Amino acid sequence: MLREALRLVAPQGFEFHTPPPGAPAWGDVLVPPLPGSPEEAAYRGSPVRAHYVVSHRDAWRALALSLIAPRSAYRSLLVGVDPGSTCAYAAVGDGILLGAGRAPCDSLAPRIAEILSRIPHAAGRVSLGTGPGATAASLSLEEAGIPYTLVDEYRTTASAAPAPLARPWMDEDVRAAALIAVAGRYLEARR
Repeated sequence: MLREALRLVAPQGFEFHTPPPGAPAWGDVLVPPLPGSPEEAAYRGSPVRAHYVVSHRDAWRALALSLIAPRSAYRSLLVGVDPGSTCAYAAVGDGILLGAGRAPCDSLAPRIAEILSRIPHAAGRVSLGTGPGATAASLSLEEAGIPYTLVDEYRTTASAAPAPLARPWMDEDVRAAALIAVAGRYLEARR
């Protein structure tokens, strides 16, 4: 999963370097290998040339923290859900697509709760489209106590061209979920 996350953010201007063991680790932000991993033993004692070092036992959290350094959290985390026969979801932190996937609409809440708990953020918002699976998705979110905003998703799938925000995802429903995430923030700001 971490490789997929790296693939997501690379087209958005992030560069990743993996030095050979013993060579200097350099860059703006250094994410050392996970504690206790075989890679950690290989890199222990390597010189570090980085402005910030981010370390965490959870690889996803370490990646999220590295993308927001030197801040402690994303200012906003927008999660969009495109409900159809299954629910496509996308998480956008300060304009960066951080993760996406699919889940059954009636058991969507655990996936959304995991995103909200793992990615540090100052303000979070879940936006749910009005597609065919919206009833099942809303029941799942309500049972878990996750607040959400309904967003008219009319034509989001049809208009979900591969924009820079979602270019790595060829799945049009995931791209639509990213648009719903951003639209939810816009609609809330306009009220």
